Amino acid sequence: MLIKVWNGEVGTSNGIDKMNLKNRTELAKHFAELGFRKGAEVGVFQGYYSMVLLDNIPNLNLLCVDSWTSATGWGQRRNVAAYPVAKKNLSRYYHATILKGDSTNVAKLITDDTLDFVYIDADHSYEAVKADINAWVPKVKNGGIIAGHDYFTHRTLGVIEAVDEFAKELNLDVKTTEWDHENSVSDDKQPNWYFTKI
Repeated sequence: MLIKVWNGEVGTSNGIDKMNLKNRTELAKHFAELGFRKGAEVGVFQGYYSMVLLDNIPNLNLLCVDSWTSATGWGQRRNVAAYPVAKKNLSRYYHATILKGDSTNVAKLITDDTLDFVYIDADHSYEAVKADINAWVPKVKNGGIIAGHDYFTHRTLGVIEAVDEFAKELNLDVKTTEWDHENSVSDDKQPNWYFTKI
C-alpha cells in the first residue's frame, strides 16, 4: 500500500494519508481514521452501504437520502420495493436518519459546512451526478471528503465525466479505489471516487 507522509493539511490522521484503498469498506474505515462523525449517503437503495458506514465509523450520525421512486438505476418497481427494506435494515441504528426525497431538494435542508463526508450513489447519469455533486459539496466542511460509487466506464454511466469535470474546474485531486474483483459482495467490486474539499 502506498502512503504519503503527513504534510500538516486537514484531512489526514496520525501522520498518514492512505492512498490506493481497495474498496468502499476500506473507504469507510478511512473515514473512521479521520475521525469523521457526520455524513450523508445519497442513494441508499436497501441500505447496505449505510450499514457498512455505520458499522465501521464509531458514533457516526448518518443522513440516508434517497427518493426510492426513481425509474433510473434498478428501475422504479425495485426502487419503491427497496424503501421498506432500507427502513428495516437501518432501524437498528440509532444515529441513522432516513430522509426520503429528491437528493438535490433534501440538500437544501442541510446547513452548509456541517458534514464530514458525503457519499454519492444515486442516479448515475452525468446530469444527476453533476447535480448531486453541486448540491452536496457545500454541505461538507473544508477538509472533508466527497465520494461516490461506480467510477468506471459503461454506456449508461456518466459518473467519470461529471466527477472529473467538477474536479478539473476546482483543481481537485480525484482518488479512486481499485477494482476489487475478489470481493464476495458484487456491489463492492466497482471503483469508487473521492476527493478532499479544500
